[in-house]
Amino acid sequence: MDHQESNVKKEGVAGRSLIDLVFSWSMKDVLSKNLYKKQVTKIPETFSTVTSYTKSFIPSLVEETHADLLSSMMTLSQAPTCEIVAVKTSKDHKPPKDLFYNITIKGRGEAAGSYEPQAGDLIALTDVRPKCTNDLNKPRDSYLIAYVLRGRDNNLSILSSKPINKEGGKKLLAVYLINMTTNVRVWRALNSEGPTQI
Repeated sequence: MDHQESNVKKEGVAGRSLIDLVFSWSMKDVLSKNLYKKQVTKIPETFSTVTSYTKSFIPSLVEETHADLLSSMMTLSQAPTCEIVAVKTSKDHKPPKDLFYNITIKGRGEAAGSYEPQAGDLIALTDVRPKCTNDLNKPRDSYLIAYVLRGRDNNLSILSSKPINKEGGKKLLAVYLINMTTNVRVWRALNSEGPTQI
């Protein structure tokens, strides 16, 4: 993991501003079908600059990302899950924003049909297998999501929306929500965040 950790600091997190936006949504925001309804306007036929052209697609991309997440919440009881057996803060962990963690998940051989998180996955972290959205947003343990940066074998580097409480010895599960790889690539292209292949 050490080599993986150093890459986070050197390269930054691709599409970080989109990921931070998704992290900023409360459960109420995620479940609101009209959250971005008034922000998505008809795209004009002509533009004064290339930048104004590319920027015109951003609200639609944000709305699509939100719609994907809302859709996944509606089928949460069927979402793939895996057990997290260890959580450690990364050397790049710098609160309040850079909440980088290294987690270890139970291996595929240890749990039949287990979910294996991939880079780009947005996951919910919870102590119960969710049957509905309320299971992710309990008063004591509010909605906690993370973005999978990279992984090898059963070890993953993640960026968390909030600090992960490792106390109490409770079981922790990763629940698949959506994969944001394509959204992040498009976001980077629209925002000119370095060389991007769509």
